[in-house]
Amino acid sequence: MYEQPMTILTYPFAAHLVAAPDSVYGGQVVRLDRGAYEASRPEPSPHAYRALVVENAYLRLIFLPELGGRLYQCVYKPTNQAVFYNNRVLKPTYWGPLPREENWWLAAGGLEWAFPVNEHGYEWGAPWEVAVRRDAAGVEVVLRRAEGALQAEVIVAVAAGEGRFTVSPRLTNAGSRTLPVQFWANAMLSPGSATVGPDLRLIFPAAQAIVHSTGDPSLPGEGATMPWPVVGGRDLRLYANWRNWLGVFAAEPLPAFVGAYDARADVGVARVLGGVKGVKLFGFGSEFPDLSTFADDGSAYVELWAGANRTFWPGDDVALNPGASLGWTETWIPVAGMGGFTAATPDAVVRLEREGGGIAVGAFSPVSRAATLQVEAAGATLLSERVLLGPGRPVARRLPSAEGPVHLRLRADDGILLAEAQCP
Repeated sequence: MYEQPMTILTYPFAAHLVAAPDSVYGGQVVRLDRGAYEASRPEPSPHAYRALVVENAYLRLIFLPELGGRLYQCVYKPTNQAVFYNNRVLKPTYWGPLPREENWWLAAGGLEWAFPVNEHGYEWGAPWEVAVRRDAAGVEVVLRRAEGALQAEVIVAVAAGEGRFTVSPRLTNAGSRTLPVQFWANAMLSPGSATVGPDLRLIFPAAQAIVHSTGDPSLPGEGATMPWPVVGGRDLRLYANWRNWLGVFAAEPLPAFVGAYDARADVGVARVLGGVKGVKLFGFGSEFPDLSTFADDGSAYVELWAGANRTFWPGDDVALNPGASLGWTETWIPVAGMGGFTAATPDAVVRLEREGGGIAVGAFSPVSRAATLQVEAAGATLLSERVLLGPGRPVARRLPSAEGPVHLRLRADDGILLAEAQCP
């Protein structure tokens, strides 16, 4: 663990921020005086931020405590590839929970903590306290933010010798009255690249999706439920098929995992969910009219949200009683060299899908272990192979096509099922 300065081009918005008391939660709400900001003819200049770096043999995690306590980047060291999007500039947008001219949300990238209201909340740009706990087993980074009656804590844990990390957000009402809250963790992703492109595949295994908003007139409007992932003949797992911005919540039952994988860069990340109540996907698409709202280089990203609420709509606010807490734990597993993935657990990531007249098979473990990879179809064994897995050691196979549903199982040597997948 070490600290270092990280220089990011930053627009001069700080001089035009105005804080006012928050009558609901007891802290402060910070607004941008956009008129004064725009009148200053703002241009970006280099600004040094404090970065906390934690790493083991396989992962390098970078935190920016003064920029919302965000996990800014995760580098998968076996291939030296990053999984999160990082904007080259910090530029105040019109997006967020405040009136348009007062918002200033920064599309900085990484994994941000969004509360106490929807649409990124208020605390993504505030300074967070940070502490580090270390022992022979690994490192825990503890991020805390107390604002008014609410106290947030996020623990990011990285074990020694493992290619995965866990994220455990928790929100506590330390006040004397019940409060309506939204609490989410929002990941901005562009695996292996400075931007997203047509080779990105979105892993969002829901049967139906609820539209939050969209700029694509060919899709259903806000609040509508639509099939997923194929809508109007378009497979929206493929980012190449996104025309304009789209945000959707997963309809119940919620997926157990989500993720993204860039086929050209051959790297992605699996996010295995535990105890969340809502999952959301957002992306801009190829026809989004103004990426310059948040970036100066034309770059873009996709967002994967998970949280304690079903959706952003007020009817899904959680009534958090005095002294009560809510939270969850999720596992993040960067993976490369498999061409993609279709299923994930905290212990393994696997791929099973029909591709180019054959069957693509893959397996990855975030810890070093021996396992048996078995693929069957119509009672026949297509593959049964003992494999040595671990960070930097994925397995990828290509099998001839077979009739009927195909089933993959990955079992550890002690017989425990690590992961399984099916394809029609």
